[in-house]
Amino acid sequence: SALVPMWTHRSPDGRHVVTIRPALPRVAHEDPEVALVGGVRAWHRLLEGAISAHPEQWVWHHRRWKSPPLAEPVGFSRRLADVPARQATWEVAHTR
Repeated sequence: SALVPMWTHRSPDGRHVVTIRPALPRVAHEDPEVALVGGVRAWHRLLEGAISAHPEQWVWHHRRWKSPPLAEPVGFSRRLADVPARQATWEVAHTR
């Protein structure tokens, strides 16, 4: 299914502004892992832009920074390029 990027931010006058972008095109590649990583990277570029535009309104609901990690997950990498595609979506969702 298509990924339709959308997010909100509050304007200075207190109103909520909703941004809805066109669906991200699927990355065409014969290797499904390369296609998946390409799609994740495209989404992260948009997400990074949205957060950078209003960083004071960004809320992270994961407890990542509440305490130091006891141990890094198996296969953990701080660089997405070092992660096999099957793990990339898990890592992005659970460690960023």
